[in-house]
Amino acid sequence: MYRVFTYRNSYKYLDILQHLVDSYNHSVHRSHGFAPANVTEADEPLIYKSLYNISSPIKFRFLMNDVVRISKARKVFKKGYLPGWTEETFTIYKRYPTNPPTYVLQDLSGKEIAGRFYAEELQKNKQDWQRFLGNQKIIRTKGRALLVNCW
Repeated sequence: MYRVFTYRNSYKYLDILQHLVDSYNHSVHRSHGFAPANVTEADEPLIYKSLYNISSPIKFRFLMNDVVRISKARKVFKKGYLPGWTEETFTIYKRYPTNPPTYVLQDLSGKEIAGRFYAEELQKNKQDWQRFLGNQKIIRTKGRALLVNCW
């Protein structure tokens, strides 16, 4: 249109509008590789696939009801020997097929945790590991109970 405006030195376009629409509809579009005037109903699935390319299904790293831990925010001068994951465990409550996949957690009492978490922020936890946390039993007392780990 602007070429015609410049050539004619005027902004009148009604007399060339039909020619512009025809040339647009008969030119090949780069997004789907077809001219709109040449598209038939048989071409619809092919064009839809080329325009809205649906990738392979999203693969989730965690299953529903998996027991996980959340990573702690690391600070610059934090001791490296301290654990980087929470001691409290959570279960996967919902999975969202976003890119990348996100997860909603709930604690063991069933209360939903606010926010969504990426798979990189979660660490799968085995139920057997729970028995190693904390003190197992009181081995000896000396005035007050001494809590000693017994493996």
